[in-house]
Amino acid sequence: MISLKKALPAYWIGDEIGHGARSVVHEVKRKRDGQRFAAKFVPVREDADLEIIRHLENEYEILKALHTEASRGTKLIVEPVELLTVRRWFKTQAACHVMEYAPGRTLAEYRDYTLTPTLKIFEQVCVALEHVHGAGYVHADLKPNNIVVDAGSGVKLIDFGFALPTGTTLRGIKGSWGYLAPEQTGGTLNARTDVFNLGAIMYWVFTGENLPNIIGDNGAGGFVPRKFRLTPPAHLNPDVPADLSGHILRCCEYKESRRPSVTEVRAFLADLLLRMRLTQQ
Repeated sequence: MISLKKALPAYWIGDEIGHGARSVVHEVKRKRDGQRFAAKFVPVREDADLEIIRHLENEYEILKALHTEASRGTKLIVEPVELLTVRRWFKTQAACHVMEYAPGRTLAEYRDYTLTPTLKIFEQVCVALEHVHGAGYVHADLKPNNIVVDAGSGVKLIDFGFALPTGTTLRGIKGSWGYLAPEQTGGTLNARTDVFNLGAIMYWVFTGENLPNIIGDNGAGGFVPRKFRLTPPAHLNPDVPADLSGHILRCCEYKESRRPSVTEVRAFLADLLLRMRLTQQ
């Protein structure tokens, strides 16, 4: 099996900084200039790994497309550097995506939540998503592990392996349990898919509870009927303002047409932050 060192001869290999079921992420340094990057490495052990490599290739291509035009949102999205594929005897042995190193903690690790900085984090996520949607894509796998927060509360959106063009119809499930929008189980992806995912993240952050997988009417297979009513976040956490609680529930509506756009979510968060600041003066 090909090692990361052999796959990346132009880089020094550092510590592991993350991993998935079939991939591992290491900090690496480019030998010619000492610049630090992150390298997501997928060795091929069995045929299932080839699908992960396709996700890696998809992530690289979409990130390249997202960084073709400069905007405020671009700076909030991890930047690709290069994609390297190792082949022997016409077969893929491994692949590695080298990308910008994003220091900090994921939102899943960012447990010392207070309201104001957390709202500012979500406001930045909205700005990043506006750029993604404006370029014609859906992230389709928003979850706390895919939002990195640095020491200054700056955000980097990562892991675009599941990202797809807006309007793509799925044949199966694509996304992460606890954050799935109903249409991620065989429906058509759109910008409000990411809004549902974002609402599910906010629900978890402010209540500590994941959303159920609201994707069917029969309650089978671990899913709950679409008529299931979520407990408002303010009922589970009295520190959550009532209007924020209601807005989170709007983001998590079963019907896409009843969810706000990501621009509406950003405007709401900006207004809430302003009102909070004025009441503290």
